[in-house]
This record gives sequence, structure tokens and C-alpha cells, in this order.
Amino acid sequence: MNNTNHSSINLINHTVLSVLQHSVATGDKRTLLSLGVNHDSVEKLEKLSHVGQHLLGRAIAPIIQIDNKALSLNIQHSINSEKETEYIIQIILADAPLSVLAVNFGMQLKDFNEQRSKLGMDTTKPGRPREPEINRAPQALIRALEKYILNHNESDIKEDTELLISLSDTYKLGIREILGYHVILLKELM
Repeated sequence: MNNTNHSSINLINHTVLSVLQHSVATGDKRTLLSLGVNHDSVEKLEKLSHVGQHLLGRAIAPIIQIDNKALSLNIQHSINSEKETEYIIQIILADAPLSVLAVNFGMQLKDFNEQRSKLGMDTTKPGRPREPEINRAPQALIRALEKYILNHNESDIKEDTELLISLSDTYKLGIREILGYHVILLKELM
């Protein structure tokens, strides 16, 4: 173990022990319990003198350890959050409207505009997009959207972000435009 790590561990141990000693001195049982000290040990600590507490601190300092299970869960949560953020960015870059992000991720207008701004995209409210010309859409896209409508008559395509991204990538169209075609086909087929 290098000196930096050893110094850091000593600092952490000293901090925890200082909190422990202060909590015992002030009778703060809640903090002691939050540190993981059980009820029986809290009662015993309260009976120790200041010198006894100091000696105890020197004895337990080396046993303060990282809870690797909790650390692993926190790391996994951070990884998942990072992946979700990257996915949201991918959806925004594919010109998805706020409604897609609100439905799937609970995103609000302020956050949507902040993300678009960070990505160098226009943040002015575009208003209602003009209806795209259906005859200009790739026929394979039209067939894919018709198939979706017929197979998912009750579900909202806005909830299927993977499909929207796939269609956007395949046909080099923005999600907003794809949703426009979807609306036109819904009117025609329903």
C-alpha cells in the first residue's frame, strides 16, 4: 500500500473515530446506530471513559473497511445512469421531440432545452411541425410504420425509443419527421 492510500485510510479512520467519540460524549445514539454500531455496543460505549474510548479507537482503526457490496451496487447504479444519459443524448440527437423524452424518461422542458443547448442544438420552441409529405417517405419506412400500427394498435410509438432510433438511423430521418409520418398513417389506417 502506498503512502497516499495509507494516509487516506488513516484520515478516514480518524474522522469516523472522531464522530464516534463525539457521538458518545454527546449521547447521540442515532449517529452511533447510523455508523453501524449495534444497541448493545452503544450501551457499552456510553460506559467507557474518554481514555477508554481513545484506546478503543486505536484498537479498531485498522478494522474500518469499505462495504464492497454497497460500493458495487453504487458503481453499477452510476454505470446505469451514465448509459441512460448517453441513450437520452442519442435520442435527442435524432431530433426527438420533448414528448418522447417526457413519456420515457420523465424529462421536463427545462432539462430538454439544457440538453439540446449542451449539444449545440436549437432550443427555441419549434411549435407544431408541419405535416411531412407522405409520398416523399421511403416505402420501406411506410411499411414498417404500417406494420407497427397494425401490430400495436393500443401502444404509442413514442414509447418505443429503440424502434424510433433504429428507423432514424436506417432512413436518415429525424424522429420528429418519423412521428409525423406515423400520425398520417394512423389517420389513414384507423
